[in-house]
Amino acid sequence: MENKAKKYKGFISYAHADKLYFNLIHKGISVHSRHLDIEWEIWEDTQIPIGSMWHNAIQEKVKECDFSVLLISSSFLYSEYIAEYELKEFICKDYCGDFLIFPILIDPCTFHNHPEISQRQFFMPKGDDFGCPHIPDMTYADLVRFNTNGNILPNPNRERYHIKLVDCLKQSIEESLKRINTVPNKA
Repeated sequence: MENKAKKYKGFISYAHADKLYFNLIHKGISVHSRHLDIEWEIWEDTQIPIGSMWHNAIQEKVKECDFSVLLISSSFLYSEYIAEYELKEFICKDYCGDFLIFPILIDPCTFHNHPEISQRQFFMPKGDDFGCPHIPDMTYADLVRFNTNGNILPNPNRERYHIKLVDCLKQSIEESLKRINTVPNKA
């Protein structure tokens, strides 16, 4: 008999002003998670069917997801929609059970002023690991450069970042599964 593992549902929460970073991270997660022994599907708002009520579609996916990836930036922090309809729901789900929140620092911002976010461990690797030893607390934006035509330049360190991010997501999900599976049944 074939053992079908649960397919985890993720949700990427980002400010539309950060669409460029969202596109790069979403692609990086998708490409580098193909080899995993954990299956996940990461939903984002570009998958809303045409003609749908976009707010309702987002809220349905927020309720269904098992984890969220938060792309933290100034635009994210000051988005009323994200605060009211996404982050608030994720925080509630986290306090109510085994929900995972993965904050990623996209660019320097005042996230320390937001305790619901700042008290969480961020994915914010050191610059030494990605060819940027002069940047102790690296953000994702530190890995994105453009040529004179405005095109994004390739960066192997950005791919290393994606690989490390996927490995950290996988490790956090596996640790969560262990906690869930070691809790005795209250039957």
